[in-house]
Amino acid sequence: MWRLFGFGFRWKVYRLRKKYDRIREKADRCENPEKRNAALAALDNIENTLIMLEEQNVSRLDRGRFITSVRMGIEKAKSILEEDYIPQQHSQRRR
Repeated sequence: MWRLFGFGFRWKVYRLRKKYDRIREKADRCENPEKRNAALAALDNIENTLIMLEEQNVSRLDRGRFITSVRMGIEKAKSILEEDYIPQQHSQRRR
């Protein structure tokens, strides 16, 4: 048991899951619907990667890439919730 959570990969994924869950709860409590939707969309993009890290065996190289992408997604959602978020307006071009 101590090998699973003491050192190494499983502990990193466990901490990422905790961060993900905390930011997800914070997004669910957000009153601004634009901020909430943007943060939830950012978190939805990384959820499958996080599940894959928890359940499947992957190589070290892929694991590092996946962990980095999950961290970046969590930070993006966190910055959306903490800062003054201005949604991007999609302009319509005519050809």
